Amino acid sequence: MKKILKAALSLRNLMIFLLGGLAMIIFLLIIQLIISKSLEGFWDDDLIFPVLIGGAVALLRYEKPFFDK
Repeated sequence: MKKILKAALSLRNLMIFLLGGLAMIIFLLIIQLIISKSLEGFWDDDLIFPVLIGGAVALLRYEKPFFDK
């Protein structure tokens, strides 16, 4: 159990999660600019869900598997 937590709570995974969340917010910002040509109301929305989704997708894609050696 200790090894699983050590692998899950690494600095690399934290950076992957944060950058994935940031990429998702930037992606939504670009879509908002293309569709409505303004950012009116963009920051009023709850942005925690896109950050969580972006971070989770990034972790699924880029996380190194942890093998017991």
